[in-house]
Amino acid sequence: MSEILVITCPSGKQCSLLIPLLYNKGKFHLRLAAHSEASAQKLKAQYPDADVVTTDLQSLSDCRKLLHGATAINAVLPSLHSHEKEIGFNLIDATVAESRREGNVIKHFVFSSVLGTQHRNLLQHDLKSYVEERLFLSPLDCWTILKPTNVSAYTASSTLYSDGY
Repeated sequence: MSEILVITCPSGKQCSLLIPLLYNKGKFHLRLAAHSEASAQKLKAQYPDADVVTTDLQSLSDCRKLLHGATAINAVLPSLHSHEKEIGFNLIDATVAESRREGNVIKHFVFSSVLGTQHRNLLQHDLKSYVEERLFLSPLDCWTILKPTNVSAYTASSTLYSDGY
């Protein structure tokens, strides 16, 4: 059986580039967290072999259900969402709870943050700094914080180049 990788914000800019690289490649079975039924239907049509779960990431119990039996999570938060920090906390807390469950297989938490979280005047940077801190202070022993701006610059330029710009 493949390891389960949970992906949040699967229809967003980052994950719409990531998912095709992982989908049906053998290593991971994808569990995609859709925020609405409309999003879930679109994802099910696009990735029929993935588990698509309509879930409320503002609910800790929903996050715990989402992570049950998962090996890893790629946590992308909805930027500028009024509850972005709480969603991040819920995902971390649910992962910690899963790591303490008898028979768990959780191995890694990947958090997609931003460059310059110390810039408190930028709302999305400020909120992500609290999530980073929660992850630092958590008992999880294997996590990664990505600063995707570094990666996005190459992706955007290669896309523009291939489109003839």
